[in-house]
Amino acid sequence: MNNKAIGTVWIVLIGVLILGGAVVGYLVLKGDIPGIVTEDGFIKVRFYDANGDPITPSLSIVNGVSGVSFIDLTITANNDGSIPLTCNILSGSVTPSTFALALPTSQKSLPVNGKAEWTSNLIAVASFETLPQPTLFSATIRCSTGTSNLDNSGEISLNILQDGTGSFNVNINPGGIPTQYCGDGTCQSTETATNCPADCGVSQKAKYRTSDRLYSVGSAIAYTNTCGNVLTAYGYDTSSCWTVTDATCPVKAGYNLTLSNIPGNPLWGSNVSRCLYKNTADSTRMTVAWKTTSTSGPCSTVGQWGAINYWSGDSDKTKVSTSYVSFNQDKEVIC
Repeated sequence: MNNKAIGTVWIVLIGVLILGGAVVGYLVLKGDIPGIVTEDGFIKVRFYDANGDPITPSLSIVNGVSGVSFIDLTITANNDGSIPLTCNILSGSVTPSTFALALPTSQKSLPVNGKAEWTSNLIAVASFETLPQPTLFSATIRCSTGTSNLDNSGEISLNILQDGTGSFNVNINPGGIPTQYCGDGTCQSTETATNCPADCGVSQKAKYRTSDRLYSVGSAIAYTNTCGNVLTAYGYDTSSCWTVTDATCPVKAGYNLTLSNIPGNPLWGSNVSRCLYKNTADSTRMTVAWKTTSTSGPCSTVGQWGAINYWSGDSDKTKVSTSYVSFNQDKEVIC
């Protein structure tokens, strides 16, 4: 099989450069085999305080920001060839070891003109402060056509220096709404497995998705009760405290529990008890709730349940894809 038929597979490793008193980002991609090209990427960085709320001022004066506590990194593989691929992170290729331990390595399907993403868990940066800088984060993706393999690597260098002035968190947002055409990797409401097999001819279907595993202000969620239906999107609205202290998803008047295993959690919430509720009095609203592990969220008592309410009328809903086709299981519940 020639390289033109296989097409180009390229990966993006997204991250942030964290400095005491400055935050700068850059991206390095490399590809040394035929059919692999070097591409420049764009890094979108959002800053959060200890409560998980976005930090201002804007990025135009970002060099004055300090006190980073966590980072996460996302690897994105894009297929602009003519053959669907099956991809996985190559064993032993992820460095440093802290990144390797935090990164899910599940195998993913990569349709023509589609994308697949692997997002790490939050990585505490303090352990890197005493190491020689910069710290190089790298990984290799192997994609298979069924008869041959394509390997490509990405890397990013981060300067991580000591800074004892407070704390906040950095999250990289790899999400967003894909473009609306057949071959964009997302099955829209007008597409089917027959008229657009590149987007819809996949076996993994999502019934829930979040734009942000930290569920910060400005985030969005999407949900459907029927597997294979287009999801309904909801934007961040308000937060509140349920004063119950149940060990698992509580029974709450006016709410029906729909899922008990949603991905991610706020910094103030448990990563074990993660619950999605439907508002029985208002079909335009859904609520996510976590048993609190600190008082930095909506509850003043640890062990009560913090709730975040999402509304389908909120403009933030545009930040999440409503396609039922799975493309990032780190942010989804599969049906």
